[in-house]
Amino acid sequence: THSHLLWDRTCITFTIVSLLSFQAAQCSLTDREECKKGFSLCQQAAGILETLQELVSSLDFATVDLSIPMLQFWQAFFLAQGQSFVYRMASAGGSAQHPTLSSLSQSAYLLFNEALSKAQDARLESEVPRQAKHWATYCKAQAMMAAAKAEYHQAAIQRIDHVYGVEIVRLRQSLAKLKACKEFLSSMTEEELVNLVEYTSRECEAILPVVADRLKEIERDNYNIYNEDIPKSVPEIVAKQLIKSSLGYPEPMLIPQKRLFVNL
Repeated sequence: THSHLLWDRTCITFTIVSLLSFQAAQCSLTDREECKKGFSLCQQAAGILETLQELVSSLDFATVDLSIPMLQFWQAFFLAQGQSFVYRMASAGGSAQHPTLSSLSQSAYLLFNEALSKAQDARLESEVPRQAKHWATYCKAQAMMAAAKAEYHQAAIQRIDHVYGVEIVRLRQSLAKLKACKEFLSSMTEEELVNLVEYTSRECEAILPVVADRLKEIERDNYNIYNEDIPKSVPEIVAKQLIKSSLGYPEPMLIPQKRLFVNL
């Protein structure tokens, strides 16, 4: 029947997203070409999931896997992960400027926060509580790190421009976010760290002392040499989202690679 065809189409499409997800998970986070590949895979997955939501919106599949909350979460997740790949691709290239890196990381922070919100949907927490908790944990850790990096790059901009008072504020905010991230990660079990955010934990441990040392140095120099006023607040970082929220099916899924029904 027509409903069975829709069910088959939906399941096949969801499986394609799963395959894209598996491929993206294999991409190195330190290699520029691998990050470029990961970004492309996440972009394709997010586009397919948007179309999949339109496909199931008028249907009532009992399974939570094909529910609107589940599909919304995964779309938000792939958008965030794709934006994170963009940031890593830019930083791995070596030529990206701090303003660009800050804006890219700020966007990843906002997108991971959105994915975190989707992971806390009531139906997901009710029907797949363990998985929803893991998804939320990953998104929260990534959001915290992205926010800290965005502040650090802003501090680097001020250091280059010799605006040391503002640099101090940015470094303080970056350090506070890194400490909060470290505290959050330290509350996890060893199994959770290994399976979910081991790389993020190592990254946090590596960046935190760098930020702390620079902050200590510039606070001393500002007190002894520059005597710049330290503002009470700084402008919010402008986000730059490069991953597209709405692309639909990728071209290979729209244009057949082989001629169909050639013998008819």
